Amino acid sequence: MAWKFFHIFATWIFLSTAFGLSTLSLDSRPVRAQGTVTTESEGLTTEWNSFEPPDRGTPGRRVGGGTRSRCPRAALELTALVPETNLGRTVAAYPTLFFYVPGIPNSSEKVEFELVDANDPDRVLYKSLVSIPERGGTIAISVPDDGSATPLEPDTYYNWYLSFECDPNMLVGGWIERVELTTPLQDELEAASPGDRLAIYEREGLWYDLLAELFQLRQDRPADPLLEARWQQLLATVKLDDRAEEPLLDLPMMPLEAPDAPNEEF
Repeated sequence: MAWKFFHIFATWIFLSTAFGLSTLSLDSRPVRAQGTVTTESEGLTTEWNSFEPPDRGTPGRRVGGGTRSRCPRAALELTALVPETNLGRTVAAYPTLFFYVPGIPNSSEKVEFELVDANDPDRVLYKSLVSIPERGGTIAISVPDDGSATPLEPDTYYNWYLSFECDPNMLVGGWIERVELTTPLQDELEAASPGDRLAIYEREGLWYDLLAELFQLRQDRPADPLLEARWQQLLATVKLDDRAEEPLLDLPMMPLEAPDAPNEEF
């Protein structure tokens, strides 16, 4: 992939500056005022864009507007649903990431997802292909817990990329950090209702987990206007208003062999 030529140099700059972030406890994230109601209609207040990594020359959450390519022009609309910093956190060993993929009618185009170790971009944790739909929308790419992917380790940074097969330079990319799920937080999440879990993820600054929970709730209750409004509000906080009203799509993943995926022995 084209990103690997600049990735190694960029990674050590980022990690040397951002290392302190991984050592922060979850309790150091913005906390809600006492008495705040944690319902599904509640507003989101976390400053998702507050972390400012150095210029690292890596792909952003949108495809570069001046990119020349063999791909259809609609490929320029590919967007990762992440904060402006391109960094989000999760407690999940097998996280779910979200993207807007443009619709390309009568096309066999595919996009390739790749999750790699930020310290070693040749170490691939998971790869998969997704066929481009005829109508654009938001898709979820889940790292599977089935032996075909390597789990994320706590307090560790990883990079993800989504690129078009027709041109690997037509891509978006960003960072994901897995933080440790403490016993108190796990107990709180297990005892919480789905609506309260949204508030907990928001309080703890867990972008990927919050988006995954909200995405699933919207799929389960597609006619719920409060969930739709909350989804739109969340994306507005990271200046993705133009993707906030896109339909949610359920597209099949086609896993590719990842060199470092664990092999089960029988």
